[in-house]
Amino acid sequence: MSKYTTIDDRLKQVQLKKEDKELLRHLEQIVLKKMGDGTPSVTMVADGLHMHPMKLQRKLKGSIGLTPGEYITIVRLKSALGYLADYPRYSITQVAQLCGYADNSHFTHVFQRWFDTSPQGYLGIRVPIAARKK
Repeated sequence: MSKYTTIDDRLKQVQLKKEDKELLRHLEQIVLKKMGDGTPSVTMVADGLHMHPMKLQRKLKGSIGLTPGEYITIVRLKSALGYLADYPRYSITQVAQLCGYADNSHFTHVFQRWFDTSPQGYLGIRVPIAARKK
């Protein structure tokens, strides 16, 4: 089971106050918007919420048990899963860029860490041996 699945299940079980749900929805919107400008940082997201990064840290830890950085990663990976599923013609590099990763290598590393497989493995892509670079 991946970390993502465990966290996603945990988030579904958490009973959030209306204000916390609104905060998470707004945070997700900011992350999605900032992904186009590169890697969305905690400071960047906190600024978008008009909140100090430490206040955001306390709010998220208290309500869902995650750090802002972990939640930002979850939003980015959810977006990546959507791109991989809905746009099979996009390359892994294109998906990485759309999700705010500077390069394919970093995206693959984060994806592997959370899902225990590479993005290519997730898609079930099998590159023929003859086509692999030597």
